[in-house]
Amino acid sequence: MTAWTHLGALNVRTGNRYPVGNHPLTMYPCKDGYVSVSVVTPAQTENLFLLMGMPELLEDPRFATDFGRWDRADELDEVVVPWMMEHTMEEIVTLSQELRIPCTRVPTFGQLLDDHQLGARDYWVAMEHPFAGRQTYAGAPFKMSETPWQVTRAPLLGENNEEIYGGELGCSKEDLVRLRERNII
Repeated sequence: MTAWTHLGALNVRTGNRYPVGNHPLTMYPCKDGYVSVSVVTPAQTENLFLLMGMPELLEDPRFATDFGRWDRADELDEVVVPWMMEHTMEEIVTLSQELRIPCTRVPTFGQLLDDHQLGARDYWVAMEHPFAGRQTYAGAPFKMSETPWQVTRAPLLGENNEEIYGGELGCSKEDLVRLRERNII
């Protein structure tokens, strides 16, 4: 957006890649899903190549600089993806953490529902929905002792019309009737 408004430049789609300068800064498939790798410093690049058992990539002129790796991202991915596909998400994340490489798993929704950390903090909340029955909803992104999370479902279409139009916007009951009659609300 900013590139267009200030420079008249169109953004180029880069898929999962970060749009400028560094690579790998993307998601990769692995044996049991996907991981997100965010290599942004020379030390992280070196550690990634060491982790993969390919320190010779540090001497490869195609991958020696940030911009070289960005310009040849497809070529680098041809080297990285096969290594990733030999390992699970947890293996890659654990090994990356040991070498201080920013990396995380990209879980499916089912994996999120079974996540032990989210379960331990009671993140998922089950609530009744008037039409869909009992549903699992995402809970508080963080917990605060003096301002607890308000657990509510999303309102049904028009459920809060009187509160919003009448209370917040000052419409009279007659106004609401006219809006309903005209199928505006």
